[in-house]
Amino acid sequence: MGYLIALAVAASAYLACRDGRARLERQDRSGPWVLGFLVGMAAVLVLIVCAAFGSRPAFWPLVPVGAGTVAALARLRVVVRQIRSR
Repeated sequence: MGYLIALAVAASAYLACRDGRARLERQDRSGPWVLGFLVGMAAVLVLIVCAAFGSRPAFWPLVPVGAGTVAALARLRVVVRQIRSR
């Protein structure tokens, strides 16, 4: 999960900054990645609790990856906007 989120953040950072108006350093990308990883871990915990009570979604591995990637990319968009406005 963390690896897929890191790949999505790196690819999005590359695409967002290839026009030359902004350059993201490693620390700029690490914040969104950590947020996405924490959201993914929270989704894993929610799924574990749901499974303990007998209900689980059919595609449960996609839920934490999707939630973490969406959170990371949303935060990365904010970071790119802040860097471009400077």
